[in-house]
Amino acid sequence: MRLCHGRRLRVLTVAAVLTLSFHGLSRAVTYNLRADYGSVTMPDGRVIPVWGFALGSGPVTIPGPTLEVPAGDTTLVINLTNNLAKPVSLVVAGLPATLSPVFDSGTPTRVVSFTHEAAPAGGPATYTFTGVRPGTFLYESGTDPSLEVQMGLFGAIVVRPATAGRAYDAPASAYDHEVVMLVSEIDPVFHDTVAQGKYAPEKTPETALPGEVTSTIDYHPKYFLVNDRPYTDPYAPFAGGRAGETTLIRLINAGLQTHSMELQGTRMDVIAQDGNLLGHPRTGRVSESLEAGQTLDILIRPATAGLYAFYDRRLNVTNAGAFPGGILAFIEVSPASGTVVKAHVQADGPARYCAGNVRRLDASRSTVLGCTSTPTYQWRLGGAPIAAATGVNYDVAQPAGAYSYTVDVTCPGGPAVTDTLAPPAVLEVVADVAPAEVTGLTVARKEFGILSATRDGLVIGWSPAAGAVSYIVYISATPSGPWTPYALGVTAIPTVVAVPSGTAYFRVAAVNFCGTVGP
Repeated sequence: MRLCHGRRLRVLTVAAVLTLSFHGLSRAVTYNLRADYGSVTMPDGRVIPVWGFALGSGPVTIPGPTLEVPAGDTTLVINLTNNLAKPVSLVVAGLPATLSPVFDSGTPTRVVSFTHEAAPAGGPATYTFTGVRPGTFLYESGTDPSLEVQMGLFGAIVVRPATAGRAYDAPASAYDHEVVMLVSEIDPVFHDTVAQGKYAPEKTPETALPGEVTSTIDYHPKYFLVNDRPYTDPYAPFAGGRAGETTLIRLINAGLQTHSMELQGTRMDVIAQDGNLLGHPRTGRVSESLEAGQTLDILIRPATAGLYAFYDRRLNVTNAGAFPGGILAFIEVSPASGTVVKAHVQADGPARYCAGNVRRLDASRSTVLGCTSTPTYQWRLGGAPIAAATGVNYDVAQPAGAYSYTVDVTCPGGPAVTDTLAPPAVLEVVADVAPAEVTGLTVARKEFGILSATRDGLVIGWSPAAGAVSYIVYISATPSGPWTPYALGVTAIPTVVAVPSGTAYFRVAAVNFCGTVGP
């Protein structure tokens, strides 16, 4: 069974009809895209096989590269080379094009691609869009979209009007800063199934072999992305300009689900949808529904500096169930004038490290608005200046305790301002004290039916040890040793280990934050 998203089919059919009404020739902008295999790594370390687009011989990215059509160019040409083992095509909902659907040979025949395809294993194809108009659009594979779009074959197109600083030809679309946010979803089980060659849409569930998947009807995404990754802490905010200025958010949904996007701290004006300027903008919005395949152009005008959270209020804000994550982003708005300064500990926010080590404070991403020369730096501890700490970096080596650092950044000839947006960089230095001895060790056997992952196992329990962040389970064939690590990095008490052969003896030792193993 093949599933095809109905909304995509309706929109693309309209785009094909529009080619009868739009004509005109002008300069053309050309992109050379490649469809190829790739992978993305999620915050929990899971590597997801993907299909994606790349520019020329460049790396595959999810989403594909953003394609910009400059003002004055009304023809877009995309040359596609397909290195995948399946046919791939390319469609853009909202841009006029002549579509040539591809049908299968069954009875009755079905559409398997909205337009002509690039054949597998290097096949080329060219896609031409004439009469291109300003707006925000989504390009994606038009072949088996429920498979190929989910695997990562999509990206953003931005078409600019003749007047710079506008999203469309209308003065009401003027903006000072621009952010492109493309949201998508990943079902890791589906991606693994496709990569293993077990996606079999030509079969029914009754005829499928064990492990084969016949459709995307059981689609269960676990990861939700904004541009190329889910949210992770520490965060990298989007630049939103200064307070009182206007920021354009080009919001695109390449996933199969609807997301309800909410912006905290300020209101949104929705001025365009699917590349069409709205005659009556939806103003003063707190949240806005973003359907599958849809694009929205949103203007915001924050009155004060700060970080503005933009997230899916349907709570797709986890990474495989772990919060925070998913569709959560921050837009950083600078003060109306003056200096923007942030103290960084490698990235942002608090950091914890072990006494005897060195932690680097990094202010390289601090900026002084309007400064045309090289800034100077002065690091402070608890508000007091640190002698000779005047570089862009400062290496900290402190005994156990908690410390709060800030940095002054000065443009020569101007004032210094400290931490106008971010809290100080807080360091917690942990003393390397050996954890306590583990006591209360117990061992019990659990048979099949209790455990789901293994046929049987040993459940080893003990009393938590002071100062421990993890444990090591040791095993020996004799009560006097030698002892060999059997399970490392254990955090769950009790924990389950495989049943060893013969007679076995166990010991458990605690490990502290610094990696020191206790008795």
